[in-house]
Amino acid sequence: MEKPNTRRDLRENGRIILAHGEATGHLHEVLPVNAAVGMPAAEFFEDPSNGKRMLMVMEACSLVHTGHHESITLDPNVMEQVRQGDVCLKPVNKGLWEVIRQTEQLPEGLRQVAD
Repeated sequence: MEKPNTRRDLRENGRIILAHGEATGHLHEVLPVNAAVGMPAAEFFEDPSNGKRMLMVMEACSLVHTGHHESITLDPNVMEQVRQGDVCLKPVNKGLWEVIRQTEQLPEGLRQVAD
């Protein structure tokens, strides 16, 4: 899958951080397992056609939730849903996930789950 220039890169200073924990200050970060020097193992971007946040993994990566949950291996050849804390990765294709922050219904309306 080729990434067109119209997609907005969502990396933070080169890091792929899917979510920041509002309650504890932790991170949900994607880290390469064995990335070749100069070759990105993953990309994180916003799809301009629908505004969805997408994670594209080209090489095995770990989804790390600092100080909380066990890390989860993201294999680009396996299509499976992944959930870690308030972050859900919904498979779209091999190596491509939609990044969804969980929400909860309150009397005032929907809000993102504070993790």
